[in-house]
Amino acid sequence: MKKIFNSIIFRLVAPILILLAIASWFLYVETKSQLHEIIEETVNTEFQHLSKEAYAISESSLNSLLQSENRKNKIALRIKKIKTARKITDYFSDQKVLGAVFDGNKIVAESKKFPSIDASLMTGALVTLIHQEKQYFAYSIEFAPWNWKFIILKRHEDYEEHFDNVDAIVNYA
Repeated sequence: MKKIFNSIIFRLVAPILILLAIASWFLYVETKSQLHEIIEETVNTEFQHLSKEAYAISESSLNSLLQSENRKNKIALRIKKIKTARKITDYFSDQKVLGAVFDGNKIVAESKKFPSIDASLMTGALVTLIHQEKQYFAYSIEFAPWNWKFIILKRHEDYEEHFDNVDAIVNYA
């Protein structure tokens, strides 16, 4: 055994193998982290698109209300707001995300199975929320004319397949 460790081949090959192992581990960690960032950027882009659509729905409703004869009627305004909020949450449901429209901390409309969260905690950036042991990607945008905040959620596990694929690719390489 002592002869193997003292041989010239071992002394040349062992450091090279150790360096290769360290470089492989570093490459594994860096690649996995980069691929996770790409997935999170994709989620962020998807949520930005969804929030822009929700904003456009609200803006369209506001414009049609301002151009109508009922623009000063408080009851017509309230009905228009409720219909708009429902249209937005229906849009979110069609896109297979959870969503809600908040007026301050009060929910105006929400998707089915929308968890109870504090809207004031949402900052507009993509964040990860944990609610009742479930992890969510969350995003919010404000609609200032009506003092609304749209909150979009998607369960983290909906992206698990992508994260699993990242792990499989990295482990295969």
